[in-house]
Formats: sequence, C-alpha cells, structure tokens
Amino acid sequence: MNLLELNAGLSWWFLELGFQVFNLLNVQYAAQEFVFESNWDPNAPPTGQPARHIAAGAPRTFLFQIGVRL
Repeated sequence: MNLLELNAGLSWWFLELGFQVFNLLNVQYAAQEFVFESNWDPNAPPTGQPARHIAAGAPRTFLFQIGVRL
C-alpha cells in the first residue's frame, strides 16, 4: 500500500512554522489484518471457521507546527 504524504516548513530568524498531511489522498486501507474465529452473536452456535478481520488505517490527518528557536 502506497500513501502520499506532504511536509512543508518555513524558518525565519527564530520562528519555525510547519505543516504536514498524512494520507493526503484519504486512501482507505487495512493497517493490520487478522484471521481468527469470531462469534458476534452469543446466542448462535460457533461456526469454527476463521474469518478475516482488519484494523483500519489512519484517515487523512493534518498537523500544524509552531516553534521558537532559542
């Protein structure tokens, strides 16, 4: 899985400004995949069959940064 990220920064005298965007195109992806037996209905008998489960990846994220250099 390829994700596009953007980083930009500006430094002037003692002031620093930064901007970051992770997952710029807001791609939906599985960060982790697991295969195990699951039973979401406690009243149903277990099937014994493994199922695929995922942990979703992070959505588009914007970060801003302000810094002072001493």
